[in-house]
Amino acid sequence: MVGVDEAQPQGCSTFAAGAILLLACFSLLLFGLFYAAFGHERRQCVALPNGLNLGYSAMFDITDPWFQPRGTIKFPSGKPLIAEYPSFVFVSDTTAFGATFAWRADTGVVLQRDDQETFDQIIAEAGPLNYGSDISLFNPDILPLDHPDSTRFRPTSYGPIRLMEVLADMPRFEMERCRTRLFRFKP
Repeated sequence: MVGVDEAQPQGCSTFAAGAILLLACFSLLLFGLFYAAFGHERRQCVALPNGLNLGYSAMFDITDPWFQPRGTIKFPSGKPLIAEYPSFVFVSDTTAFGATFAWRADTGVVLQRDDQETFDQIIAEAGPLNYGSDISLFNPDILPLDHPDSTRFRPTSYGPIRLMEVLADMPRFEMERCRTRLFRFKP
């Protein structure tokens, strides 16, 4: 009887190890399928003349229930310009900005809440925005109509991915492969 009791825990541990190994293999297979299905698309971006890229923040966003990454403005190294996802962006040959941030190579990122005067100056000196694209995808759920910035940004505001698609259709721009993180963990 003593030998039977000792063999039973060993059999359970072998079963548990096998189940864990099977689960790990299944997870890797599932990850490989997702990577093969979405990997190429999510590594695409549009390089802007101002030195930034429009593209996906990561291959998979762990903070999203469907692991769907969002669009962002990022440096060629793949690092996002700002930590938050911009709901809409404007770009020019020298500038990129959204409702709460503005960027230019000589100033870096300026947040509206930190320096309103510089923020407004960067936007005023930006020049023609979004390269003449004329489609407006204003989303009142993101920026309500009673928001102070709703009239200032309404005419041609795009989300980063939609703007990337619009610019990629223009002869001046083309989609290219860029550095993209594999996962995004922080909201």
